[in-house]
Amino acid sequence: MTVTIRPLQENDRAPVIAMLKEGVAFKHFLPTAYTQANALLGAALSGVPFTMIKLRAGQTRPHQVTSRAWVAEVNSVPAAFALSLVDANEIEIHLAWTLKALRRTGCMTALIQHEITLNNGQKRIYARCYKKSTWAVSCFQKNGFTLANTGDPVELTL
Repeated sequence: MTVTIRPLQENDRAPVIAMLKEGVAFKHFLPTAYTQANALLGAALSGVPFTMIKLRAGQTRPHQVTSRAWVAEVNSVPAAFALSLVDANEIEIHLAWTLKALRRTGCMTALIQHEITLNNGQKRIYARCYKKSTWAVSCFQKNGFTLANTGDPVELTL
């Protein structure tokens, strides 16, 4: 199998929203992830900044962010995605999902490594995962992330 990473495109909305729907169905995301998907994907496609309430160390506060998204394809078929929020100091891998049927193909590792490489050590990188998403937490840890907060969601940092 060949995994290819590419930027999100307009025609990816439907497959990515379907992935989010799968994640909500398996209770790996709250339903708000699915309901906010179209706006977040639109922001990633347009590059227009927006205000987002971010959770850090158990505290929430508003931040001006831009979003960017990547799609992992397996044999030219969208299999996974990652959507990151970027501000002046940090990058948060905010949403990520691999279709259940295509897990263990290297998609999530490729997406994480792509974001790390793109950052080039310039900003702190975070990820948040619900405790139930043990495969996601494990994948981030295998890519050098450590637990920074053990709540639910757990917070990981690189």
